[in-house]
Amino acid sequence: MHGEKVKILMREKKKVLQFILQSKVEQFVFDYLNNAKALYFDDDGNLIHPGEFGMYREKICIDLLKNVVPMRLDFGTGFIIDSTGNVSHQCDIIIFDANNTPLIENNEKQRFFPIECVVAVGEVKSDLSKTKLKEALQKLSNVKAMRLNIEKNRSIIYECVNNTRRDFLPLVNPRDQLVTFLICDSLEFKTDNLVNELDGLYGEIDKKFRHNMILSVRDGAFMYVDEKKKAIYYPSIGNTLLKHCEIKPYEDVDGDTATFRYAHIYSFLNYMYQGIAAGTIMYPELSYYISEGLHKNIVVENDN
Repeated sequence: MHGEKVKILMREKKKVLQFILQSKVEQFVFDYLNNAKALYFDDDGNLIHPGEFGMYREKICIDLLKNVVPMRLDFGTGFIIDSTGNVSHQCDIIIFDANNTPLIENNEKQRFFPIECVVAVGEVKSDLSKTKLKEALQKLSNVKAMRLNIEKNRSIIYECVNNTRRDFLPLVNPRDQLVTFLICDSLEFKTDNLVNELDGLYGEIDKKFRHNMILSVRDGAFMYVDEKKKAIYYPSIGNTLLKHCEIKPYEDVDGDTATFRYAHIYSFLNYMYQGIAAGTIMYPELSYYISEGLHKNIVVENDN
């Protein structure tokens, strides 16, 4: 009897994380699909207070992601900058190294994040047409490409394998890239063949700058597969480009809707953790950003 009780407790302990995430995921889906529209749409279906609607949805997504993002990282919104003068579009979700990112704000309290300290960038959308999906993915690819502008002699603050000195190679080592992701309510078109159409949405953009993950709450999660046909969150490893795949939501399985219906969201969270936890963080050398006037007009003490 005692042995049987121990077995039951051990089985339950193995499911603690899933049990907690299950309630979080269910709350996320309800808030994202229902509460947001109930609060910010009028009886005729017209959006009121669009700014607050967007911020509400971003908060919902951040609250979910906090369950799987390492606590050494933080969340923000704003613009990403690099030392060559590039500025990104305004990003909905920026996940960055909280310990080493300087607070750079303008007078309007808009925040700017050095690319070296940013680990992931996400866009939060409602229903997306194929054209809007294309626009969002291309914006994310432009942000991902900004990591190419980091000088190769920068010091690495965090490296998931070890912190020994090595070359920073964002085109070869996927951990040196940003994780880019898109979360939306649904895709307003047939997605049966989307895995074969995604490359076309990028046009001439380098395939290595593709998104890591797309989560459509209603439709499924889109990522990649490796040579073993296992889902993976990198568009390329070394010079090998990986194929797109879709993880679909399950239909009801033996009535266990809570466990299986949102399997695509569980997969998304699992791979978000893996990708973000493995991301390389660089030292943001501010002297590269402040070029004019630096080391100029210096008066040196006389030799005696």
